[in-house]
Amino acid sequence: MNPYNICHGGFLFGLLDTCCGVCASSDGRGALTVNSNINYMKAVAGTKVRAIGKTIKYGKHITVVEGNIFDDQDRLVCNGTVTYYYIDDHVFK
Repeated sequence: MNPYNICHGGFLFGLLDTCCGVCASSDGRGALTVNSNINYMKAVAGTKVRAIGKTIKYGKHITVVEGNIFDDQDRLVCNGTVTYYYIDDHVFK
């Protein structure tokens, strides 16, 4: 929680990126964030949040995933899109 006793926007952004990254990597390929955008629509003052990602463009090198985050009353609190670039394993060696 931030000093205003609501969920910090940076946490929500990280959750959105992580959720969408899991979607982008569902085929086992490594993916790096290229670009991201988030829209905050409602403050989260509850105790739980839930994130859902959906691939909207699946490509050979680039994938775009849309994510939504809901509060514990199932209200949409933020959404966004994240673009990922697929990498080869040799990048990490």
